[in-house]
Amino acid sequence: EIGIAPLKEMAFSGGQHLQIVRADGLSRSYSLASLPDEDFFFVAHVRRFDGGAMSQWLCVDADIGTRVRLFTPQGDCHYRAEMAQRPLLLLATGSGAGAMAAVARDALASGHRASIALYHGVRFDDELYLHDTLTALAQRHPNFSYVPCVSGALGEQILSAGTFAGRVTSSAFAAGNELAETEVFLCGSPAMVEDARCLAVGAG
Repeated sequence: EIGIAPLKEMAFSGGQHLQIVRADGLSRSYSLASLPDEDFFFVAHVRRFDGGAMSQWLCVDADIGTRVRLFTPQGDCHYRAEMAQRPLLLLATGSGAGAMAAVARDALASGHRASIALYHGVRFDDELYLHDTLTALAQRHPNFSYVPCVSGALGEQILSAGTFAGRVTSSAFAAGNELAETEVFLCGSPAMVEDARCLAVGAG
């Protein structure tokens, strides 16, 4: 988790993406895991990749106080008031769970009454880094459900009985689900996003 303090206030919504530009011109976009009412900081969940030019720098090399350039957060991947009566289906892989959790928290804070289901797909159960947070959120809000999906081997971490052994798309788009009125949010690997787009169309 990284936090960036903007030098001037910028309007944003949880789930939008923030473009960060390093002093040498290297640029990357990260989805926002924070909400405006929670913190002045922009918070993004960044997975560090060995040899990753920006992720390694952000997670290890950059000092507190290092300056970067920011572009105003962009994108339609966020909760809006007109969605209030529709079910929300949120799919994430990897660190995309941070942005989807922000969308869910924004909806709940806005008084969303329809169902909200968040599916987090990982290869191994120790990658479910928001498991406790999302489990607690589901316990506080009856209309919010969280389904962890593990496509690789289950390790020794003790998870809830609702853990799905398989791909996140297989769980979220189970046979018979009718999604004609559902708002679908996707954040994660390009392969998952494309697969889920096709499945969402097939589900109405």
